[in-house]
Amino acid sequence: MKIELSTYKVLCFTETKADASISSNVYFPDAFKVYRNDRIIQNLRRAGGVSILVLHTLNSRVVIFDFIDDVDLNSEFLAIEILIKPQAMVVYVCYQSTFDLEVAMKHYRRVKFIVEKYRMHKIIVVGDFNLHDIVWTADYDDDNGYLPHTLTNATANGSLSSYQTDALYFLDKMLSLSLSQLSDFRNTSSNVLDLVFVKNSNEFRLSKDNFTIIEQNQQDPSHVPYEIMVDYYANSSVKTEDVTVYQYARGHYDRMECQLNAINFQHEFNIRDVNAAYEFFVQTIKSLIDQNVPKKTVRKYSNKPKWWSPELQRLKNRRDKLFKRKARNESTTLEYEEAHKLFSEESDRRYNEYIRQTQENIKSNPAEFWKFAKMNGGIEKYPDRLKFGDKIGNTTEEVVDLFADYFESIYVPDEENWDFDDIYVPISSAEEINVSLFDIEAAIHTLEWKSGAGPDEIKPSVLKMCASSVAWPIWLLYQKSFNIGEIAATSKISRIVPVYKRKGDKADVKNYRVVAIQTIVLKIHDIAVKKKISEIIQPQLKSAQHGFRNKRSVVTNLLGLSIMAHNAFERSCQLDLCYGDYKTAFDKVIIRLLIVKFARFAFLSQDCTNLHLEYRPEVLLAHKCSQLFIDDVVDVLEFVCPLLFADDIKLASIIFDHSDIHRMQRDIDNVNRWNTENRLQFNKDKCYIFSIYRSESSFIKADYTMGDHVIERVEEMNDLGFLVNRWFHPGSHIEHMGTKCRQMIGCIKHFSNGNFTKETQRILYLAYVRPRLEFASTIWNPAAQIYKDDIESIQKQFVIYLL
Repeated sequence: MKIELSTYKVLCFTETKADASISSNVYFPDAFKVYRNDRIIQNLRRAGGVSILVLHTLNSRVVIFDFIDDVDLNSEFLAIEILIKPQAMVVYVCYQSTFDLEVAMKHYRRVKFIVEKYRMHKIIVVGDFNLHDIVWTADYDDDNGYLPHTLTNATANGSLSSYQTDALYFLDKMLSLSLSQLSDFRNTSSNVLDLVFVKNSNEFRLSKDNFTIIEQNQQDPSHVPYEIMVDYYANSSVKTEDVTVYQYARGHYDRMECQLNAINFQHEFNIRDVNAAYEFFVQTIKSLIDQNVPKKTVRKYSNKPKWWSPELQRLKNRRDKLFKRKARNESTTLEYEEAHKLFSEESDRRYNEYIRQTQENIKSNPAEFWKFAKMNGGIEKYPDRLKFGDKIGNTTEEVVDLFADYFESIYVPDEENWDFDDIYVPISSAEEINVSLFDIEAAIHTLEWKSGAGPDEIKPSVLKMCASSVAWPIWLLYQKSFNIGEIAATSKISRIVPVYKRKGDKADVKNYRVVAIQTIVLKIHDIAVKKKISEIIQPQLKSAQHGFRNKRSVVTNLLGLSIMAHNAFERSCQLDLCYGDYKTAFDKVIIRLLIVKFARFAFLSQDCTNLHLEYRPEVLLAHKCSQLFIDDVVDVLEFVCPLLFADDIKLASIIFDHSDIHRMQRDIDNVNRWNTENRLQFNKDKCYIFSIYRSESSFIKADYTMGDHVIERVEEMNDLGFLVNRWFHPGSHIEHMGTKCRQMIGCIKHFSNGNFTKETQRILYLAYVRPRLEFASTIWNPAAQIYKDDIESIQKQFVIYLL
């Protein structure tokens, strides 16, 4: 082993095979503090024993449990607390020679104790649980996590062996502790024996160890070594800042409406160009807000919870000073104990008061409750260093430049020179987009009350309170822009916020998506125009399109798949599916081609001109225009049946013989040619072939290609949130969904921690668990009693807990 050459801070070992006769310094270097729990020699086991190594530079100690279990001759464990800033960590390592439910449940009880006691710690549970024949499927709600199920769904009743029942029960209990399982590294027997459970999976990244510690020829083929990267960020010092804020709830909006009605906006806009007219409107609104909305000065604490106060900060400062003195004297003092008690009591009191008020105000202020009730607990900070390709950003300015470079790189410019009149081909039945004053007022009322201000610094709530008076000038601005074909330059400015996709390296800017916060006027225009576009586009969209359409949904898309699958079963043949994934489809719409498609959908010339000016990837029109853009891909298909959901595409074909395979390949080629003509491309690494069939003897396994690329074939597919196996049997999905529901119930219990009322916990259940139970139930409604009982047990479990 090459431990002394590694950069790891903590190392965990299972099956050390060590006993009391072997000294730690024989194997491990002096730089590490070694914790061991050796195998019991009396049991005559060759394997066994666990160890945790922690660098001496890190403060660590053994976790003491407040209960004692019987000694297990076939199992060992260790639990170590590592006091690292800004967030401490607990590492639990275990080994069991063969899976035994009674032994496994002892591990569960210890982990449960850790989760409940160390609520603010990072938690990692690793170990060789020796679970075989368990299939781990990617969790579609957690990009890093996997959920367990078995492959017994081909049987008529989906029955499980006693081992599988015990194993799934244990795993459900572990996941119910609001933990995620990150490992899907299969050994030479295709089993995942070494599992990794963590709290807040978005803070961890798991990968295979590249022979850093153990040479390849020394590795055990039954156990794949892996490394865990943990996100840690510098703990910035607490800063206080006095800021002046508007008290919007106390605004004099009746007076503000009277002042708005007294302004002749039509005259003011007529004597100005479109840019000056927009600036006049924005400055007028800001001036009226200053006159009618009172202000107050508040003290903001960075990195502090909502219930923090100056008094609590004072008590904390006093406690910390006395602690430093106590540390120097190396003995406790009554003064420190009293200060610690006062701080803890005040902190608990304010926290409990905040919880009480949050629950009482669920109806009057639901946004505050749901903001608090996000049970992810993850750190939503950017890393100190980010990268884009070979570039590294350390300072704020460098990071901003990296994001700007990346977001600019994903947009594809149109390299052809073109003239609008040359590409717009009108048709006789073209309709005009007529946005009325009523449409503008209706758009204002759809704005969210709690939405923040955009670059123009105007809160949506102000316009909602004055909707009847402010709709007129906003409609005039729209008409002025529409008539001259020009949008005010400053109204098109957006504030860009990068949002982590919760998958991949958090330090790589490629793993962030763009969220653009618009100016309020353009946002209102977009909402109104989108409604009018929908009225024209919706009736003309192909029946294959199920995304963002009235009376169409994920469920109708899956129903189409279900009908085709059962038709294939009735004919004793297979259904082949090609899943296509477009690469950044919303960002790569070519305006020249979009205008051509607008004309085909019967938009007038002036409407196309203004939609050309209006369209940007971050606006509300993006989904609608991308939907329109991809709609005519259906026209190039000759044989397969397409199923679309926005820019997601499935090509389905019932396969009787090899001639049908050639026809399906021809249609895949047709789609690729259409992509080239429309300047779109598939992300080939995310395109898959999947076959649904029941008879092994009649199955025809074929390779389909995209150019020179052979499309990967998979045995199971997550289709719009529904887990599909080759038998189109619901067992896998029900097991997957049931595990997620129990995991979420565990989160509710953990999150509530005795502070929430029954009614509040019921609301959490209805928001987080019931939607998962009911999602797409039309598709997977089970016939087997075992699955019916499993679904019913989820609600019973919560009701028993609640009562």
